[in-house]
Amino acid sequence: MELSALYSLAPDQRALIDAELQPGETITWAGQPKPRLFTLQTIPLFLFAVPWTAFAIFWVVMAYRGTSKSVASGPGQFFPLFGMPFIFIGLWMFSAPIWMKRRMRRTIYLITNRRAIIFQRGFAVTTHSFMPEQLKSFTKRIRSDGSGDIVFTGTLPMVNRNSGNIALVQNGFYAVANVKEAEGALLKLAGNS
Repeated sequence: MELSALYSLAPDQRALIDAELQPGETITWAGQPKPRLFTLQTIPLFLFAVPWTAFAIFWVVMAYRGTSKSVASGPGQFFPLFGMPFIFIGLWMFSAPIWMKRRMRRTIYLITNRRAIIFQRGFAVTTHSFMPEQLKSFTKRIRSDGSGDIVFTGTLPMVNRNSGNIALVQNGFYAVANVKEAEGALLKLAGNS
């Protein structure tokens, strides 16, 4: 995405960027993930949803047939309902390409003269900022069409609420159209520290 393309973003996305930038901070590179690359990654989940959902529907139908022949009323009449969550999980897996594409369209990557920023909009807006000293080490993956990923390894420690263990979450710019252009802007920013 060229810098001029920032102005073609939806007004709420542009307002989000403007509100985040500090005085004197200028954008040197901007990008968004290519949704097609992420929707391709959901194909295995989509394919797994076929037998999962088919079996869940089969189970609910057979449980209904088995309990409907019974003349006794009681809690057994609700037995077929236990399969409903599995049907909903199957429908969720079927919709994976749709919600992944929507999520990628709501993600924006920026590199400014001070930091790298990842915006992710969902029910709330999540903003991750990476200072130049955090960008000294990263992993780059390039595809044949020049698109790719830049992963800032081990930059965001997260504490698991249940176990208390600390895990390093890999953040970065995923599925950008021109990974070399993004890498150049990141190296220039990292050199400023």
